[in-house]
Amino acid sequence: MNETQQKPRSLASFTSMFEEIRNNYGIDILKYDSFENFMIAFFSLLNKEELDSLPQELVFFE
Repeated sequence: MNETQQKPRSLASFTSMFEEIRNNYGIDILKYDSFENFMIAFFSLLNKEELDSLPQELVFFE
């Protein structure tokens, strides 16, 4: 695991994570009717290397 995966997350860190996803992938969580639909759209864009670098909180989606 990398250093980022070992740090505890706060609500602010998740907010910045969603902003980074919006800026880098063009997927805005506010445009989805559910978190599940957002995650499906987001994960469908990732390659294996990107999936391996996900924060620990999201590992169960792999």
